[in-house]
Amino acid sequence: MRTTWEALGQRWNRDPNGGNVRGFAAWPMTVDRDADVREDAARAYFWDMASRPNLDIVQGTVKRVVWEDDGCGAARGRTDEDGVATVVARGVDILSALGIPTVVNLPGVGENFQEQPNTVLVYNGTTPDDLDTGAITPYAAFLTAADLFRETNLPALASRTLESLPAWSAQIAAANGRRISAKALERIFRVQHDLIFVKNVTVAEIICFARPGQFGSAWWPLLPFSRGSVHLGRRSRDPVIDPQYLLADFDKTIAIAAGRAAQRFWRTAPMAESVGANTVPGPEALPDLNATDAQWGSYLTSTATPNHHGLGTAAMMSRDLGGVVDPELRVYGTKNVRVVDASVIPLQISGHLTATLYALADRALEIIMSQGTND
Repeated sequence: MRTTWEALGQRWNRDPNGGNVRGFAAWPMTVDRDADVREDAARAYFWDMASRPNLDIVQGTVKRVVWEDDGCGAARGRTDEDGVATVVARGVDILSALGIPTVVNLPGVGENFQEQPNTVLVYNGTTPDDLDTGAITPYAAFLTAADLFRETNLPALASRTLESLPAWSAQIAAANGRRISAKALERIFRVQHDLIFVKNVTVAEIICFARPGQFGSAWWPLLPFSRGSVHLGRRSRDPVIDPQYLLADFDKTIAIAAGRAAQRFWRTAPMAESVGANTVPGPEALPDLNATDAQWGSYLTSTATPNHHGLGTAAMMSRDLGGVVDPELRVYGTKNVRVVDASVIPLQISGHLTATLYALADRALEIIMSQGTND
């Protein structure tokens, strides 16, 4: 796989954790090599501390926050079983319809949801006889816009994209009830445009896997412009999740370009010598190496699935942009309510979330400990 990606111009990245993920690498996994188990957050940080008398873990979603009566936005307790009020507003109109009182009006709560649509290609082929059943080889290529559009006038593409930002902002604001304004979205999108076309960060990830008798790729745009939402449903246990996949045209452009790059990989030597016919979606739906944009678009919109990298719904941004928490992770309008999870990250990142979330949690601990134990 390394030789084939290098033939396509992608360098071998020896340290994808070094600050630049561009190129081809063995993607990092939180696996304990000796124990052969996933070293998830609970195993790494919690289980050894679970019996401490001064530690109380409330599992599940917090459904009710008890507020002080001084009108200053201080919380004094919480329950997770029988409560009916939420922490802060997810848009006054949404909460009012559910009979939930608004404590702090933050329309950005639940908005700005960014998820990466995941799509796959599968081929039959000749894999090593000793390949473990169900094994997935942990290899991934991270590509920039310059990598994906080498045969395109990249400055012209950057210019067209910049010109499209106002229209996308208006379209996405309208699709999400204008709880974040088009003007605010455009300001955010200009930052994102700079990351893609000036900072040259990676915009697509292509994972390569091998199973007995089978090869394949999964890929997704890393920095989608599309925004969706996560809100309460008619019953508090049933959230309404709408990722609005591929709502912005550019996201589909990136996804198609990444899909074509994945096709070229499997049809480039030496990898091509072991790869047979395409089985998903098959040559009728997606002709090998010469599918049209319309065929690609149809395949993407009909099969895209969540990548489980969702973030942004309680974004750490200024309040006028639809932000929900301040730089100390405190919910605007409150004294001691904080959010510490992926929802506070305002933009998608050019990689996977795990290390970023661990760093976020560590920083939150420092903030809370430095300000006493009332938070």
